[in-house]
Amino acid sequence: MAPIVLRDYQQQLLTDLRAALKVHRRVCAVMPTGAGKGQTIGAIVQGAASKGRRVLVLAHRAELIDQLTATVRAWGLEPGVIAPGHQLQRHQLQGSGVAVGSVQTVVRRLALLPAPDLIIQDEAHHLVPGNVWGRVINAWPEAHLIGKTATPERLDGKGLGVEAGGYFEALVLGPSAAWLVEQGWLAKPRVFSWPGARNSKLRRHMGDFDLEEAARAYGERAAIGDAVSHYQRRLHPGTAICFCCTTRHAEQMAAAFRTAGIRAASVSGSTPAEERKRLIAGLATGEVEVLSSCMIISEGTDIP
Repeated sequence: MAPIVLRDYQQQLLTDLRAALKVHRRVCAVMPTGAGKGQTIGAIVQGAASKGRRVLVLAHRAELIDQLTATVRAWGLEPGVIAPGHQLQRHQLQGSGVAVGSVQTVVRRLALLPAPDLIIQDEAHHLVPGNVWGRVINAWPEAHLIGKTATPERLDGKGLGVEAGGYFEALVLGPSAAWLVEQGWLAKPRVFSWPGARNSKLRRHMGDFDLEEAARAYGERAAIGDAVSHYQRRLHPGTAICFCCTTRHAEQMAAAFRTAGIRAASVSGSTPAEERKRLIAGLATGEVEVLSSCMIISEGTDIP
């Protein structure tokens, strides 16, 4: 297997991160969606493991656990997996071991796991004192912490730094999404909007829309039909991902696409793991033309 070569801006982020970690114990690194957070995590893990450090990579969804495990393997390491369906091995995190862990499983096994030297938290905007992420970090206060996120703020709009009651002592910024588009690393987006969206007067709560209210607005027959007709006119036979407000809304959307003769499916938290994996993979094989979901195909999910 050919060695992985990081892009210049990814290498620069690692250089800035190392400099910050010489001064601070807990550092958050910000990279936009599509910038390659996974590969930089792999490089950090490899560098730490080569120095004999014990490393724990934390995530919160099955897709992210699988993805991060594959990334660490691509960097030449065989991580232990701390997640449902995986037997806890005695050697996990021992010596210079590396583990990829589901935060929900790790928090239940804190007493069984030796302290890591480095914790890398994917989607670090979830880290709040008192939640499951915070309980893991509090369990090993001596460990260095690297958070990776595209959105360095909590759902309540507060920052992630210690001055806002968070954990991070420093912030390292990667390139902006606009710069990545300008340099040709990301595709330039084309935006088409349903005219009714501008006039829907949806309420916001702590910066976000009220999802139940949004589901009612976007679940109207006219809005669903508009999404289907625009897909047929502008995208078909290309594949599409449909982000929805609620699980029921996602099912409605998939049904509307299927009625129009389009191979569509919906995934949710209740979809069996193997079925979820198969449907997401179906976007690459053509088995699925449109995949809808609510909060499943979102953070960190890598679908080339």
